[in-house]
Parts: sequence; structure tokens; C-alpha cells
Amino acid sequence: MITIISNTDGAPYESYDNDNITNYGTEKDATITAINPITNVTVNGEHPVLISYNYTNATKTIEDKFETFDLKKAAGLKQGDSIKIKAYKNQSVITGLSPYGFPKEFIYLMPLPFLIIGTIFFLIALIPALRMFKLYKNGIVKEATIFSMMPQSGLPISNLGKGVIVNYYYFGATANKIFGSTTTPDFSILHEKRPDDTIKIFVSETDETKSCMVPMQLAIKNNWKV
Repeated sequence: MITIISNTDGAPYESYDNDNITNYGTEKDATITAINPITNVTVNGEHPVLISYNYTNATKTIEDKFETFDLKKAAGLKQGDSIKIKAYKNQSVITGLSPYGFPKEFIYLMPLPFLIIGTIFFLIALIPALRMFKLYKNGIVKEATIFSMMPQSGLPISNLGKGVIVNYYYFGATANKIFGSTTTPDFSILHEKRPDDTIKIFVSETDETKSCMVPMQLAIKNNWKV
């Protein structure tokens, strides 16, 4: 949608630098040639109006348009009326009326909430995955004892986080009992293992409190010697 909008050419007056025209433009007389409501834009039940006019620049007559939502001021204008404008570098604005243009910036910001939500979900999945990858690569293989397992439902629609929470304990370098937990997407463990059964885990080389269960399907597939 953004690509389409950014590549769609609007009317020339929509891209005018209104501040520069107002500050540096030369005041001229212009004649209104048409006033039409812009019916495809509605704000609080009202439409902006498009005022078409012409003016003379040197010996050349220039046709231009001006879009405004100053409906009270515009209501007193009609075709054939003389108005004051300011012209600058072949661009012009009507003096005393505020220009109106559809805020395309709003369109560009529309995907932002989706980007933020998507980034949050991405990080929820990525950060634990990076920690486990580090353990897969550098962890020390140890045995742990399961003390509980519990199925976990995922988030609505995406099912992100769906799996089995496996809680276990193992012993550290000083024979201290350390507890750990891993969420695995492999539901077969509920049928293959019971509390007090042993499983293989990876333990961090630098912090023995950090661990994760060895994913046996992945280990068999990649011929890990664990």
C-alpha cells in the first residue's frame, strides 16, 4: 500500500511548498473559474473544496487550484470573483485561506503498530532461540532428572510458544542441586518419559545454572554424539 501511494502522482498543487509561497511570494489578483467539493474526502460529514482560478504572470495566464477546509470563508466565494493570491516560482496559494491536503504521512505510519507487535513476537522467539543455540554449540552434556512435565498452549492464532514445559534438576560441580526448565515442541516426550526419568541436557561452560534439554530429534538427525 505504501509503495502504491508513494508512486502515485497527485495533483501539482498538493506538493506545493505553501510556507515558501506565503513568505516569499508576490501578491497578485486572480479570478475564480470554478469551486467544487471534493466528495471522496469527508471529515465530520463535510467535504473540503477545490477552488480553481487563473492569474496573469507577466504576459502569461496561469491556471491553478487550491484545496481548503476553510468552509466558512470559502462559502462567500463564487465563480468569477476576484481574489488575492501569492505566487512564487510558478506556484500559488490563495491569501487568507488555509490549504488542506490529505496527510500521506498518516498512511506511512499505519504499518507502525504491526511492526512493533511483530518485533515483540520476533524477539520473544529469537532471544530464547539464541540462548539455546549457544548451549547447543558450546554446552557440556550432562544428565538431568525430570520432576514434572506440563503441556503449554501457544498464543492465539500464531500458536507461538506451544509445546511441553519440562522441569528437571541436575547436579553442579560442587554436588549442588540445580533446577532447570525447557519448553520443547516435541509432544512425544509426554509418552516416552515420566517424572524421575533421566534426560540429556546441555549446560553452559561459564554458568552451570544455564541449561537446556538436548533436542533428541535434532540430535539424531544431525548425528550429535551425546
